[in-house]
Amino acid sequence: PCVDPVVEARIKLSQSSIGFPNYVNHGDDTTFFVTIENQGNLDLQFTSPINVVETSPTSGWLSVTPTNPPDIPLAGGIDSVQVGINVGGVVNSPGTVVSLNGTLEFITNAAEGTVFFEVDNFIVADTVVGSVWDTISTACVALTVGTNGNMGNQAADGPETADPGKANMDFWTSGLECDTVPDTLPDTLPGNAAVYLYDASPVILSGTLGNLTASWSIFQDGFASEFGFKPIDGPTAPSFETGPNYEAFNSGTFLTSDSGIAVEKTWWAPTDPDSCNFVVQCMKIYSFDGNAHNDLVIGEAMDWDVPSDSGSQNTGGIVFSDNYIYLRGVEYDIDPLECQDNSTRFGGAAFIGWETTSGGFNDGNDPLNYYGMYTALNPDFVYPRPSRPEGGFDPDELYTNMTDNSGLTANPTADDQHMVLTLSTDFDLAANDTLWVYTVFASVQSGTETDFGDAIAKGRNWYQENLVTSGCCQGTTGNVNDDAGGNVDLPDVIYLVNALFLGGPPPPCPAAANVNGDAGCNVDLPDVIYLVNALFLGGPAPAACDPACE
Repeated sequence: PCVDPVVEARIKLSQSSIGFPNYVNHGDDTTFFVTIENQGNLDLQFTSPINVVETSPTSGWLSVTPTNPPDIPLAGGIDSVQVGINVGGVVNSPGTVVSLNGTLEFITNAAEGTVFFEVDNFIVADTVVGSVWDTISTACVALTVGTNGNMGNQAADGPETADPGKANMDFWTSGLECDTVPDTLPDTLPGNAAVYLYDASPVILSGTLGNLTASWSIFQDGFASEFGFKPIDGPTAPSFETGPNYEAFNSGTFLTSDSGIAVEKTWWAPTDPDSCNFVVQCMKIYSFDGNAHNDLVIGEAMDWDVPSDSGSQNTGGIVFSDNYIYLRGVEYDIDPLECQDNSTRFGGAAFIGWETTSGGFNDGNDPLNYYGMYTALNPDFVYPRPSRPEGGFDPDELYTNMTDNSGLTANPTADDQHMVLTLSTDFDLAANDTLWVYTVFASVQSGTETDFGDAIAKGRNWYQENLVTSGCCQGTTGNVNDDAGGNVDLPDVIYLVNALFLGGPPPPCPAAANVNGDAGCNVDLPDVIYLVNALFLGGPAPAACDPACE
Protein backbone atom coordinates (compact mmCIF):
# COMPACT_ATOMS: atom_id res chain seq x y z
CA PRO A 1 0.00 0.00 0.00
CA CYS A 2 2.99 2.33 0.35
CA VAL A 3 4.27 1.80 -3.21
CA ASP A 4 2.86 3.63 -6.21
CA PRO A 5 1.83 1.32 -9.08
CA VAL A 6 4.10 1.13 -12.12
CA VAL A 7 2.13 2.73 -14.93
CA GLU A 8 3.07 1.23 -18.29
CA ALA A 9 1.62 -0.37 -21.38
CA ARG A 10 2.40 -4.07 -21.98
CA ILE A 11 2.13 -5.60 -25.46
CA LYS A 12 1.40 -9.25 -26.21
CA LEU A 13 1.04 -10.73 -29.73
CA SER A 14 -1.16 -13.78 -30.29
CA GLN A 15 1.82 -15.41 -32.03
CA SER A 16 5.40 -14.35 -32.54
CA SER A 17 6.12 -16.09 -35.85
CA ILE A 18 4.79 -18.08 -38.75
CA GLY A 19 6.62 -20.35 -41.16
CA PHE A 20 7.09 -23.96 -42.25
CA PRO A 21 5.02 -26.17 -42.55
CA ASN A 22 2.74 -23.32 -43.72
CA TYR A 23 3.04 -22.66 -47.43
CA VAL A 24 1.29 -20.96 -50.34
CA ASN A 25 1.18 -21.90 -54.02
CA HIS A 26 3.08 -19.93 -56.64
CA GLY A 27 1.10 -16.94 -57.88
CA ASP A 28 -1.26 -17.05 -54.88
CA ASP A 29 -1.29 -14.98 -51.71
CA THR A 30 -2.55 -15.66 -48.23
CA THR A 31 -3.50 -13.56 -45.22
CA PHE A 32 -3.93 -14.14 -41.50
CA PHE A 33 -4.57 -12.04 -38.42
CA VAL A 34 -2.26 -11.29 -35.52
CA THR A 35 -4.04 -10.18 -32.35
CA ILE A 36 -2.44 -7.45 -30.23
CA GLU A 37 -3.38 -7.24 -26.56
CA ASN A 38 -2.53 -4.49 -24.08
CA GLN A 39 -1.93 -6.16 -20.72
CA GLY A 40 -0.74 -2.97 -19.02
CA ASN A 41 -2.36 -0.15 -17.13
CA LEU A 42 -1.60 2.56 -19.71
CA ASP A 43 -2.98 2.96 -23.22
CA LEU A 44 -0.75 1.22 -25.80
CA GLN A 45 0.42 3.68 -28.45
CA PHE A 46 2.18 2.91 -31.73
CA THR A 47 4.93 5.51 -31.87
CA SER A 48 5.90 4.66 -35.47
CA PRO A 49 4.24 2.79 -38.37
CA ILE A 50 4.75 -0.99 -38.25
CA ASN A 51 8.05 -1.56 -40.01
CA VAL A 52 8.16 -4.25 -42.73
CA VAL A 53 11.57 -5.88 -43.25
CA GLU A 54 11.98 -8.43 -46.08
CA THR A 55 15.22 -10.43 -45.93
CA SER A 56 14.39 -12.84 -48.79
CA PRO A 57 15.93 -12.26 -52.24
CA THR A 58 12.65 -10.90 -53.62
CA SER A 59 10.63 -7.95 -52.29
CA GLY A 60 7.05 -6.78 -52.11
CA TRP A 61 5.73 -10.07 -50.75
CA LEU A 62 5.07 -9.01 -47.13
CA SER A 63 2.42 -6.53 -45.99
CA VAL A 64 0.57 -5.48 -42.84
CA THR A 65 -2.77 -3.66 -42.53
CA PRO A 66 -3.15 -1.18 -40.97
CA THR A 67 0.39 0.11 -40.78
CA ASN A 68 -0.67 2.71 -38.18
CA PRO A 69 -2.96 0.92 -35.71
CA PRO A 70 -5.01 3.06 -33.29
CA ASP A 71 -4.23 3.20 -29.59
CA ILE A 72 -5.25 0.10 -27.64
CA PRO A 73 -6.92 0.83 -24.29
CA LEU A 74 -5.34 -0.30 -21.04
CA ALA A 75 -6.27 -3.41 -19.04
CA GLY A 76 -7.05 -5.99 -21.70
CA GLY A 77 -7.74 -3.87 -24.77
CA ILE A 78 -7.45 -5.91 -27.99
CA ASP A 79 -6.96 -5.09 -31.65
CA SER A 80 -5.50 -6.95 -34.63
CA VAL A 81 -3.57 -6.48 -37.85
CA GLN A 82 -3.82 -8.44 -41.09
CA VAL A 83 -0.57 -9.89 -42.40
CA GLY A 84 -0.22 -10.65 -46.11
CA ILE A 85 2.21 -13.26 -47.48
CA ASN A 86 3.24 -13.40 -51.16
CA VAL A 87 1.15 -10.30 -51.74
CA GLY A 88 -0.39 -10.24 -55.21
CA GLY A 89 1.25 -13.57 -55.99
CA VAL A 90 4.56 -11.77 -56.58
CA VAL A 91 6.51 -15.04 -56.21
CA ASN A 92 5.34 -17.09 -59.17
CA SER A 93 7.91 -19.60 -60.40
CA PRO A 94 6.15 -22.99 -60.57
CA GLY A 95 8.41 -25.98 -60.10
CA THR A 96 10.63 -24.20 -57.60
CA VAL A 97 10.66 -23.98 -53.81
CA VAL A 98 11.09 -20.44 -52.45
CA SER A 99 11.65 -19.66 -48.77
CA LEU A 100 10.33 -16.29 -47.56
CA ASN A 101 11.86 -14.65 -44.50
CA GLY A 102 11.02 -11.30 -43.00
CA THR A 103 10.07 -9.34 -39.89
CA LEU A 104 7.33 -6.98 -38.72
CA GLU A 105 8.56 -4.49 -36.11
CA PHE A 106 5.93 -3.19 -33.68
CA ILE A 107 7.34 0.07 -32.24
CA THR A 108 5.26 1.19 -29.24
CA ASN A 109 5.38 2.84 -25.86
CA ALA A 110 5.16 -0.59 -24.17
CA ALA A 111 7.62 -1.67 -21.51
CA GLU A 112 8.86 -4.41 -23.87
CA GLY A 113 10.06 -1.81 -26.39
CA THR A 114 10.05 -2.95 -30.02
CA VAL A 115 8.37 -6.33 -30.46
CA PHE A 116 9.09 -8.50 -33.50
CA PHE A 117 6.89 -10.83 -35.52
CA GLU A 118 8.98 -13.23 -37.63
CA VAL A 119 8.11 -14.76 -40.99
CA ASP A 120 10.48 -17.72 -40.77
CA ASN A 121 10.88 -19.92 -43.86
CA PHE A 122 7.35 -19.51 -45.16
CA ILE A 123 7.39 -21.68 -48.27
CA VAL A 124 6.09 -20.81 -51.73
CA ALA A 125 5.82 -24.07 -53.71
CA ASP A 126 3.58 -26.19 -55.89
CA THR A 127 3.37 -28.48 -52.89
CA VAL A 128 5.47 -29.23 -49.83
CA VAL A 129 7.07 -32.67 -49.98
CA GLY A 130 8.41 -33.95 -46.69
CA SER A 131 11.51 -36.12 -46.39
CA VAL A 132 10.92 -39.88 -46.56
CA TRP A 133 13.34 -42.38 -44.99
CA ASP A 134 14.26 -45.95 -45.81
CA THR A 135 16.98 -48.38 -44.75
CA ILE A 136 19.35 -50.41 -46.93
CA SER A 137 21.24 -53.33 -45.43
CA THR A 138 24.28 -55.42 -46.22
CA ALA A 139 25.03 -58.69 -44.44
CA CYS A 140 26.60 -56.80 -41.52
CA VAL A 141 25.63 -53.09 -41.55
CA ALA A 142 22.54 -51.00 -42.27
CA LEU A 143 22.16 -47.36 -43.24
CA THR A 144 19.23 -44.94 -42.98
CA VAL A 145 18.90 -42.87 -46.17
CA GLY A 146 16.48 -40.07 -47.06
CA THR A 147 14.87 -38.27 -49.97
CA ASN A 148 16.72 -35.08 -49.02
CA GLY A 149 20.09 -36.78 -49.62
CA ASN A 150 20.78 -37.30 -45.93
CA MET A 151 22.34 -40.41 -44.43
CA GLY A 152 22.12 -41.39 -40.77
CA ASN A 153 19.28 -39.00 -39.88
CA GLN A 154 21.07 -38.01 -36.66
CA ALA A 155 20.93 -41.58 -35.38
CA ALA A 156 17.16 -41.78 -35.61
CA ASP A 157 15.59 -45.08 -34.61
CA GLY A 158 16.62 -47.99 -36.77
CA PRO A 159 14.99 -51.40 -37.18
CA GLU A 160 14.82 -51.91 -33.40
CA THR A 161 12.94 -48.76 -32.43
CA ALA A 162 13.51 -49.15 -28.69
CA ASP A 163 17.09 -47.96 -29.16
CA PRO A 164 18.59 -45.14 -31.21
CA GLY A 165 20.81 -45.89 -34.15
CA LYS A 166 21.25 -49.44 -35.43
CA ALA A 167 21.04 -48.20 -39.03
CA ASN A 168 24.17 -46.05 -39.03
CA MET A 169 26.94 -48.19 -40.56
CA ASP A 170 27.10 -50.02 -37.22
CA PHE A 171 27.16 -53.79 -36.63
CA TRP A 172 24.03 -54.33 -34.57
CA THR A 173 21.53 -55.88 -36.96
CA SER A 174 24.00 -58.58 -37.98
CA GLY A 175 24.70 -59.60 -34.38
CA LEU A 176 28.43 -58.94 -34.77
CA GLU A 177 28.54 -56.20 -32.14
CA CYS A 178 29.81 -57.49 -28.80
CA ASP A 179 27.87 -54.85 -26.84
CA THR A 180 24.36 -56.28 -26.51
CA VAL A 181 22.43 -53.87 -24.28
CA PRO A 182 23.29 -50.28 -25.26
CA ASP A 183 20.73 -48.60 -23.02
CA THR A 184 21.81 -50.25 -19.77
CA LEU A 185 25.32 -51.60 -20.31
CA PRO A 186 27.23 -49.62 -22.92
CA ASP A 187 30.54 -51.08 -23.96
CA THR A 188 32.00 -47.59 -24.04
CA LEU A 189 32.03 -44.73 -21.58
CA PRO A 190 29.85 -42.97 -22.63
CA GLY A 191 29.78 -43.97 -26.32
CA ASN A 192 27.06 -45.87 -28.14
CA ALA A 193 28.16 -48.76 -30.36
CA ALA A 194 24.80 -48.60 -32.19
CA VAL A 195 25.97 -45.50 -34.10
CA TYR A 196 28.96 -45.00 -36.39
CA LEU A 197 27.71 -42.59 -39.07
CA TYR A 198 25.56 -40.14 -37.11
CA ASP A 199 24.60 -37.71 -39.90
CA ALA A 200 25.71 -36.89 -43.45
CA SER A 201 24.61 -35.06 -46.59
CA PRO A 202 25.74 -33.50 -49.86
CA VAL A 203 27.10 -29.96 -49.85
CA ILE A 204 26.69 -27.55 -52.78
CA LEU A 205 27.92 -23.96 -52.46
CA SER A 206 27.99 -21.14 -54.97
CA GLY A 207 28.82 -17.45 -54.87
CA THR A 208 31.45 -15.66 -52.84
CA LEU A 209 32.23 -15.24 -49.15
CA GLY A 210 29.50 -13.20 -47.52
CA ASN A 211 27.12 -13.86 -50.40
CA LEU A 212 26.87 -17.62 -50.68
CA THR A 213 24.00 -19.83 -51.77
CA ALA A 214 24.45 -22.89 -49.54
CA SER A 215 22.69 -26.24 -49.48
CA TRP A 216 23.03 -29.27 -47.22
CA SER A 217 20.77 -31.55 -45.14
CA ILE A 218 23.06 -32.29 -42.20
CA PHE A 219 22.72 -31.08 -38.59
CA GLN A 220 18.91 -30.65 -38.72
CA ASP A 221 19.03 -28.31 -41.70
CA GLY A 222 15.95 -29.73 -43.37
CA PHE A 223 13.19 -28.45 -45.63
CA ALA A 224 12.38 -25.52 -43.33
CA SER A 225 15.99 -24.33 -43.09
CA GLU A 226 17.32 -21.63 -45.37
CA PHE A 227 20.15 -24.04 -46.25
CA GLY A 228 18.15 -27.27 -46.47
CA PHE A 229 17.72 -29.30 -49.65
CA LYS A 230 14.07 -29.39 -50.81
CA PRO A 231 12.57 -32.74 -51.92
CA ILE A 232 10.07 -32.26 -54.77
CA ASP A 233 7.41 -34.36 -56.46
CA GLY A 234 9.36 -35.43 -59.56
CA PRO A 235 10.85 -35.63 -62.09
CA THR A 236 12.26 -38.77 -60.40
CA ALA A 237 10.30 -40.46 -57.62
CA PRO A 238 11.91 -42.27 -54.66
CA SER A 239 12.25 -46.02 -55.15
CA PHE A 240 13.62 -49.11 -53.39
CA GLU A 241 15.12 -51.94 -55.43
CA THR A 242 16.40 -55.41 -54.64
CA GLY A 243 18.97 -56.63 -57.15
CA PRO A 244 20.81 -59.91 -57.59
CA ASN A 245 23.60 -58.84 -55.25
CA TYR A 246 22.44 -55.62 -53.60
CA GLU A 247 19.70 -53.53 -52.01
CA ALA A 248 19.37 -50.02 -53.43
CA PHE A 249 17.42 -46.86 -52.70
CA ASN A 250 17.00 -43.85 -55.02
CA SER A 251 16.20 -40.60 -53.27
CA GLY A 252 14.12 -39.11 -56.04
CA THR A 253 14.72 -35.46 -56.91
CA PHE A 254 15.65 -32.79 -54.39
CA LEU A 255 16.68 -29.20 -55.06
CA THR A 256 19.28 -26.78 -53.76
CA SER A 257 17.99 -24.03 -51.47
CA ASP A 258 17.53 -21.65 -54.44
CA SER A 259 15.85 -24.34 -56.63
CA GLY A 260 18.50 -23.87 -59.30
CA ILE A 261 20.15 -27.31 -59.18
CA ALA A 262 18.57 -30.76 -58.96
CA VAL A 263 20.22 -33.65 -57.12
CA GLU A 264 19.44 -37.35 -56.95
CA LYS A 265 21.19 -40.00 -54.90
CA THR A 266 21.30 -43.76 -55.28
CA TRP A 267 22.80 -45.98 -52.57
CA TRP A 268 23.78 -49.62 -53.10
CA ALA A 269 24.22 -52.02 -50.16
CA PRO A 270 25.95 -55.20 -51.42
CA THR A 271 24.42 -58.38 -50.03
CA ASP A 272 27.43 -60.66 -50.55
CA PRO A 273 28.70 -61.59 -47.03
CA ASP A 274 32.26 -60.85 -48.15
CA SER A 275 31.28 -57.28 -49.13
CA CYS A 276 29.29 -56.26 -46.10
CA ASN A 277 30.94 -53.30 -44.40
CA PHE A 278 30.63 -50.70 -47.17
CA VAL A 279 27.92 -48.85 -49.09
CA VAL A 280 28.41 -47.31 -52.53
CA GLN A 281 26.69 -44.06 -53.46
CA CYS A 282 26.07 -42.20 -56.72
CA MET A 283 25.18 -38.51 -56.55
CA LYS A 284 23.65 -37.10 -59.75
CA ILE A 285 23.71 -33.30 -60.19
CA TYR A 286 22.15 -31.30 -63.04
CA SER A 287 20.60 -27.90 -63.75
CA PHE A 288 16.95 -27.63 -62.76
CA ASP A 289 16.26 -24.05 -63.81
CA GLY A 290 17.76 -24.48 -67.30
CA ASN A 291 20.70 -22.18 -66.56
CA ALA A 292 24.41 -22.82 -66.27
CA HIS A 293 25.82 -22.78 -62.73
CA ASN A 294 29.50 -21.95 -62.49
CA ASP A 295 32.19 -22.16 -59.82
CA LEU A 296 30.31 -24.67 -57.70
CA VAL A 297 31.83 -26.13 -54.55
CA ILE A 298 30.58 -29.73 -54.46
CA GLY A 299 31.17 -32.29 -51.75
CA GLU A 300 29.85 -34.56 -49.03
CA ALA A 301 29.85 -33.80 -45.29
CA MET A 302 29.76 -36.56 -42.68
CA ASP A 303 29.54 -36.53 -38.90
CA TRP A 304 31.05 -39.88 -37.88
CA ASP A 305 30.74 -40.77 -34.20
CA VAL A 306 32.88 -43.90 -34.21
CA PRO A 307 32.33 -45.53 -30.78
CA SER A 308 35.04 -44.52 -28.35
CA ASP A 309 35.93 -44.49 -24.67
CA SER A 310 35.34 -40.73 -24.84
CA GLY A 311 31.88 -40.87 -26.43
CA SER A 312 32.10 -39.23 -29.85
CA GLN A 313 35.76 -38.22 -29.67
CA ASN A 314 37.73 -39.59 -32.64
CA THR A 315 41.13 -39.15 -34.22
CA GLY A 316 41.50 -38.49 -37.95
CA GLY A 317 43.65 -40.55 -40.28
CA ILE A 318 44.54 -40.73 -43.97
CA VAL A 319 46.26 -43.09 -46.39
CA PHE A 320 47.80 -41.09 -49.24
CA SER A 321 48.61 -44.11 -51.38
CA ASP A 322 44.96 -45.15 -51.65
CA ASN A 323 43.27 -41.73 -51.33
CA TYR A 324 40.96 -42.38 -48.41
CA ILE A 325 40.26 -40.74 -45.09
CA TYR A 326 38.84 -42.08 -41.83
CA LEU A 327 37.96 -41.35 -38.22
CA ARG A 328 39.00 -43.79 -35.53
CA GLY A 329 37.77 -44.65 -32.03
CA VAL A 330 39.86 -43.78 -28.99
CA GLU A 331 40.90 -46.24 -26.27
CA TYR A 332 41.89 -44.91 -22.83
CA ASP A 333 41.71 -48.24 -20.89
CA ILE A 334 39.35 -46.63 -18.37
CA ASP A 335 36.09 -48.43 -19.08
CA PRO A 336 35.56 -51.68 -17.13
CA LEU A 337 32.39 -52.48 -19.12
CA GLU A 338 33.85 -52.41 -22.60
CA CYS A 339 33.93 -55.57 -24.67
CA GLN A 340 36.74 -54.56 -27.05
CA ASP A 341 39.53 -52.09 -27.72
CA ASN A 342 37.73 -49.08 -29.24
CA SER A 343 40.80 -47.89 -31.14
CA THR A 344 40.14 -50.81 -33.52
CA ARG A 345 36.89 -49.17 -34.74
CA PHE A 346 36.95 -47.11 -37.98
CA GLY A 347 34.57 -45.16 -40.20
CA GLY A 348 35.33 -43.17 -43.32
CA ALA A 349 34.95 -42.66 -47.05
CA ALA A 350 36.63 -42.16 -50.42
CA PHE A 351 35.75 -40.88 -53.86
CA ILE A 352 35.84 -43.76 -56.35
CA GLY A 353 34.71 -42.28 -59.67
CA TRP A 354 32.87 -39.53 -61.54
CA GLU A 355 31.64 -38.72 -65.02
CA THR A 356 29.70 -36.08 -66.94
CA THR A 357 27.52 -36.15 -70.03
CA SER A 358 29.85 -33.58 -71.59
CA GLY A 359 32.65 -36.12 -71.74
CA GLY A 360 34.44 -35.97 -68.40
CA PHE A 361 35.14 -39.44 -67.02
CA ASN A 362 37.19 -41.05 -64.29
CA ASP A 363 36.33 -44.63 -63.38
CA GLY A 364 38.83 -44.81 -60.55
CA ASN A 365 41.43 -46.83 -62.46
CA ASP A 366 43.52 -43.71 -63.09
CA PRO A 367 44.57 -41.37 -60.27
CA LEU A 368 41.24 -39.89 -59.25
CA ASN A 369 40.96 -36.17 -59.86
CA TYR A 370 39.32 -34.58 -56.82
CA TYR A 371 40.05 -31.45 -54.80
CA GLY A 372 40.40 -32.69 -51.24
CA MET A 373 39.23 -34.55 -48.14
CA TYR A 374 39.63 -33.36 -44.55
CA THR A 375 38.50 -33.85 -40.96
CA ALA A 376 37.90 -30.96 -38.57
CA LEU A 377 36.78 -30.42 -34.98
CA ASN A 378 33.08 -30.01 -34.27
CA PRO A 379 33.71 -27.59 -31.37
CA ASP A 380 35.29 -25.24 -33.92
CA PHE A 381 32.82 -25.56 -36.78
CA VAL A 382 29.60 -27.31 -35.66
CA TYR A 383 28.83 -26.59 -32.00
CA PRO A 384 26.97 -23.35 -31.14
CA ARG A 385 29.39 -20.44 -31.53
CA PRO A 386 29.28 -16.70 -32.33
CA SER A 387 29.11 -17.22 -36.12
CA ARG A 388 26.15 -19.61 -35.76
CA PRO A 389 24.61 -19.56 -32.25
CA GLU A 390 22.13 -22.31 -33.13
CA GLY A 391 24.93 -24.69 -34.14
CA GLY A 392 25.57 -26.48 -37.43
CA PHE A 393 27.61 -25.35 -40.41
CA ASP A 394 28.15 -21.69 -41.25
CA PRO A 395 28.30 -21.16 -45.04
CA ASP A 396 31.37 -18.92 -44.99
CA GLU A 397 33.29 -21.21 -42.62
CA LEU A 398 32.43 -24.31 -44.64
CA TYR A 399 33.34 -22.60 -47.93
CA THR A 400 36.70 -21.54 -46.48
CA ASN A 401 37.47 -25.01 -45.13
CA MET A 402 36.49 -26.77 -48.36
CA THR A 403 38.49 -24.42 -50.58
CA ASP A 404 41.54 -24.32 -48.28
CA ASN A 405 41.85 -28.06 -47.59
CA SER A 406 43.14 -29.51 -50.84
CA GLY A 407 44.53 -33.05 -50.91
CA LEU A 408 44.19 -35.15 -47.77
CA THR A 409 44.16 -33.43 -44.37
CA ALA A 410 43.16 -35.22 -41.15
CA ASN A 411 43.16 -33.80 -37.62
CA PRO A 412 44.92 -36.21 -35.21
CA THR A 413 43.38 -34.56 -32.13
CA ALA A 414 41.08 -36.79 -30.08
CA ASP A 415 37.85 -34.81 -30.22
CA ASP A 416 34.38 -34.80 -31.76
CA GLN A 417 35.09 -34.46 -35.49
CA HIS A 418 33.36 -34.30 -38.85
CA MET A 419 34.63 -35.19 -42.31
CA VAL A 420 34.19 -33.43 -45.65
CA LEU A 421 34.99 -34.79 -49.12
CA THR A 422 35.36 -32.04 -51.76
CA LEU A 423 35.13 -33.08 -55.39
CA SER A 424 35.61 -29.59 -56.81
CA THR A 425 35.77 -25.97 -55.70
CA ASP A 426 35.16 -24.49 -59.16
CA PHE A 427 32.92 -26.90 -61.08
CA ASP A 428 31.07 -25.38 -64.05
CA LEU A 429 27.72 -27.11 -64.58
CA ALA A 430 26.42 -26.38 -68.07
CA ALA A 431 22.67 -26.04 -68.58
CA ASN A 432 22.49 -29.38 -70.40
CA ASP A 433 25.19 -31.24 -68.49
CA THR A 434 24.95 -33.85 -65.74
CA LEU A 435 27.56 -34.84 -63.16
CA TRP A 436 27.65 -38.26 -61.49
CA VAL A 437 29.90 -38.66 -58.42
CA TYR A 438 30.59 -42.10 -56.91
CA THR A 439 31.64 -42.50 -53.28
CA VAL A 440 32.19 -45.45 -50.93
CA PHE A 441 31.42 -45.30 -47.20
CA ALA A 442 32.93 -47.99 -44.97
CA SER A 443 33.21 -48.97 -41.33
CA VAL A 444 35.21 -51.53 -39.37
CA GLN A 445 34.04 -52.91 -36.03
CA SER A 446 37.32 -54.46 -34.93
CA GLY A 447 40.43 -54.26 -37.08
CA THR A 448 43.35 -52.18 -38.29
CA GLU A 449 43.92 -49.36 -40.73
CA THR A 450 44.74 -52.06 -43.28
CA ASP A 451 41.35 -53.68 -42.69
CA PHE A 452 39.64 -50.35 -43.27
CA GLY A 453 41.67 -49.91 -46.47
CA ASP A 454 40.54 -53.37 -47.59
CA ALA A 455 36.89 -52.30 -47.14
CA ILE A 456 37.46 -49.20 -49.29
CA ALA A 457 39.21 -51.35 -51.91
CA LYS A 458 36.30 -53.79 -51.99
CA GLY A 459 33.95 -50.84 -52.48
CA ARG A 460 36.03 -49.66 -55.42
CA ASN A 461 36.03 -53.15 -56.92
CA TRP A 462 32.25 -53.48 -56.46
CA TYR A 463 31.81 -50.16 -58.25
CA GLN A 464 34.05 -51.31 -61.10
CA GLU A 465 32.24 -54.61 -61.52
CA ASN A 466 28.68 -53.36 -61.13
CA LEU A 467 28.44 -49.66 -61.96
CA VAL A 468 31.15 -48.64 -64.45
CA THR A 469 29.28 -48.31 -67.72
CA SER A 470 30.08 -49.57 -71.19
CA GLY A 471 29.51 -46.05 -72.48
CA CYS A 472 27.09 -46.96 -75.28
CA CYS A 473 24.92 -43.95 -74.36
CA GLN A 474 26.83 -40.72 -74.84
CA GLY A 475 25.57 -37.30 -73.81
CA THR A 476 21.81 -37.45 -74.15
CA THR A 477 19.38 -40.26 -74.92
CA GLY A 478 17.28 -40.56 -78.08
CA ASN A 479 19.60 -42.21 -80.61
CA VAL A 480 17.50 -45.36 -80.33
CA ASN A 481 18.66 -46.95 -83.60
CA ASP A 482 22.32 -46.21 -82.76
CA ASP A 483 23.08 -44.59 -86.10
CA ALA A 484 26.70 -43.59 -86.60
CA GLY A 485 25.93 -39.88 -86.77
CA GLY A 486 24.23 -39.88 -83.38
CA ASN A 487 21.11 -38.31 -84.89
CA VAL A 488 17.85 -38.18 -82.97
CA ASP A 489 15.05 -38.12 -85.53
CA LEU A 490 11.97 -39.87 -86.95
CA PRO A 491 13.80 -43.18 -87.65
CA ASP A 492 14.43 -43.44 -83.90
CA VAL A 493 10.69 -43.15 -83.20
CA ILE A 494 9.95 -45.83 -85.80
CA TYR A 495 12.67 -48.11 -84.43
CA LEU A 496 11.35 -47.77 -80.87
CA VAL A 497 7.73 -48.45 -81.92
CA ASN A 498 8.84 -51.54 -83.87
CA ALA A 499 10.90 -52.81 -80.94
CA LEU A 500 8.15 -52.35 -78.38
CA PHE A 501 5.01 -53.32 -80.30
CA LEU A 502 5.80 -54.95 -83.66
CA GLY A 503 8.41 -57.57 -82.85
CA GLY A 504 11.36 -55.55 -84.12
CA PRO A 505 14.89 -55.92 -82.75
CA PRO A 506 15.59 -54.38 -79.30
CA PRO A 507 17.49 -51.09 -79.13
CA PRO A 508 21.24 -51.70 -79.43
CA CYS A 509 21.78 -49.44 -76.41
CA PRO A 510 18.83 -49.65 -73.98
CA ALA A 511 20.18 -46.70 -71.99
CA ALA A 512 19.80 -44.50 -75.09
CA ALA A 513 16.17 -45.61 -75.47
CA ASN A 514 15.23 -44.52 -71.94
CA VAL A 515 14.31 -41.15 -73.45
CA ASN A 516 12.32 -39.83 -70.50
CA GLY A 517 15.13 -40.72 -68.09
CA ASP A 518 13.03 -42.60 -65.55
CA ALA A 519 15.03 -43.93 -62.61
CA GLY A 520 13.96 -47.51 -63.25
CA CYS A 521 15.64 -47.43 -66.70
CA ASN A 522 12.42 -48.70 -68.28
CA VAL A 523 11.99 -48.55 -72.06
CA ASP A 524 8.26 -48.40 -72.73
CA LEU A 525 5.38 -46.41 -74.21
CA PRO A 526 6.11 -43.23 -72.20
CA ASP A 527 9.49 -43.10 -73.98
CA VAL A 528 7.74 -43.15 -77.38
CA ILE A 529 5.42 -40.34 -76.32
CA TYR A 530 8.30 -38.36 -74.84
CA LEU A 531 10.38 -38.70 -78.03
CA VAL A 532 7.49 -37.68 -80.28
CA ASN A 533 6.85 -34.63 -78.11
CA ALA A 534 10.54 -33.71 -78.14
CA LEU A 535 10.90 -34.00 -81.91
CA PHE A 536 7.61 -32.65 -83.23
CA LEU A 537 5.54 -30.94 -80.50
CA GLY A 538 8.00 -28.66 -78.71
CA GLY A 539 8.40 -30.90 -75.67
CA PRO A 540 11.53 -31.08 -73.50
CA ALA A 541 14.69 -32.53 -74.99
CA PRO A 542 15.59 -36.18 -74.39
CA ALA A 543 17.04 -36.82 -70.96
CA ALA A 544 20.72 -37.12 -70.21
CA CYS A 545 22.27 -40.58 -70.38
CA ASP A 546 22.19 -42.28 -67.00
CA PRO A 547 25.18 -44.55 -66.25
CA ALA A 548 22.98 -46.66 -63.99
CA CYS A 549 20.94 -47.69 -67.06
CA GLU A 550 23.90 -49.09 -69.02
